[in-house]
Amino acid sequence: MVDKIIIFNKSALQAKYAAAGFAALQNAIDQLIAADATRNIATQCVWVDDAAAMKKFGATPPVNTKDQRGYKTAIDAVANALSPDYMLILDGPDIVPHIVLDNPAQDDDATIDSDLPYASPAGFSRQVARYLKVTRVVGRVPNVPAATDPANIIGFLDNAASAQPQAADLYSDYYGLSAKEWEQSTQMSLDAAFGNHQNLDLSPPVSPPTNDAQLARLSHFINCHGAPLSPEFVGQDGSSYPTALTSAQVAGHGVRNVVVAAECCYGGQLYDPALAGTNDPICIAYLIRGALGFVGSTNIAYGPATSNGQADLITQYFFENVLKGASLGRAFLQAQQRFITTQKMTNPMNLKTLGQFLLLGDSSVCPCIPPKEVAESQASLSTGDVEDAKAERKLRRISLTSTGNSISDGKAIPVRDGDLSEAVKTRVRAIARDRGYNPQAEVIFSVRGNADYRRAMKELADKKTALVERVMVLTERRSAPPNVIDIRHVVAHIVGEGIASIEESVSR
Repeated sequence: MVDKIIIFNKSALQAKYAAAGFAALQNAIDQLIAADATRNIATQCVWVDDAAAMKKFGATPPVNTKDQRGYKTAIDAVANALSPDYMLILDGPDIVPHIVLDNPAQDDDATIDSDLPYASPAGFSRQVARYLKVTRVVGRVPNVPAATDPANIIGFLDNAASAQPQAADLYSDYYGLSAKEWEQSTQMSLDAAFGNHQNLDLSPPVSPPTNDAQLARLSHFINCHGAPLSPEFVGQDGSSYPTALTSAQVAGHGVRNVVVAAECCYGGQLYDPALAGTNDPICIAYLIRGALGFVGSTNIAYGPATSNGQADLITQYFFENVLKGASLGRAFLQAQQRFITTQKMTNPMNLKTLGQFLLLGDSSVCPCIPPKEVAESQASLSTGDVEDAKAERKLRRISLTSTGNSISDGKAIPVRDGDLSEAVKTRVRAIARDRGYNPQAEVIFSVRGNADYRRAMKELADKKTALVERVMVLTERRSAPPNVIDIRHVVAHIVGEGIASIEESVSR
């Protein structure tokens, strides 16, 4: 029985790193497989470019490294045949591509680079909404595109091979960093994930040289501005936008075994630093210094300024599960499932959040020993029997698969073909103005759901009039420095002619 699969394109890796580099990388893979065996995890490599291997799974190799449909189909075939507990994508999007999804939000991103489709059994699509059924534990151990030296990715694999769970208390002592503008929102996230916000630094006034002591903590929760092809995270207080953290500082002062969740725009973007003419992405800098995992967004991310939503939630849910002893991959899958369960997926920014966040790191690594109250609820951890532990893990995967299959069934999604009466539009615009917005654009979505959703809406209506749900999104783009994206949304949920709720989102 296979517990974990490492997925890569062998010929593409050989071309990227040459014969000697690939041989060194293969040795690191072998060492990880051996380390996994000591953890009672049976790991197998799958080369998606191997025609004979793919034939056994009822699939064919992708045409090339840009064949997103081919990769999705091949990985689905392998996952369906082997039902692994963990999936690990090896290297960056130049070896195993992100699936490029259409962006449902009204902002400057035309598309979303996403690993979400690999975590879902749904067939290939460009629509985030097709992937609300999330059932697989997936992580990616990357290198930057076009790198010719495998030293970094070998180091990432070595870190995963040597990782050992540590006391949860070590990870509860976190490092929090936030733009001052979002202090209230970040405090709420830290309170939810860690039980307090006492370790929160705000930018301004903090700047990178004052953060070294904080970097030594093993959990990092970051809520700052980010930008494309940028090695910096930026704070904000009004019109002041100081640098809050840089990849150079992480490279110089970071420590091993850190787990990071960054709400920032582009925090998980894997760009080529040579092509961009700048330093490594912050996510790569963390991994080089020995971080176990990094959860971040591939493009413009969102969250409210004074409450929690979007990026706030998926990152805090991730940390809550890590602190309970979950593997990085399980913690992220549970965060995705909880996000889908608790949030209105009719909000386009929620759909984008689901599509854009990904896990960089070995999905099977467990940073924390489960706290006593969690360990005592798991008989296998009390007895120490490895076969019991494996059985328990398999049972969890069955439960997660069942949960993923069920939560998507009752969800409605937005479709950009709606309309509203002028009276309702006028009321929504007035609410936006009262909240300090000056929208430059608006769009109206109709809402579509499955039979259960339609039945519920019909039951709410009277016998003569069927209720119709729609969503109106008003967008404001504000001036900001070149390394900052400042986009705000007001999202109104309308049922019939009534405004049921209002949500606000600010670009991170």
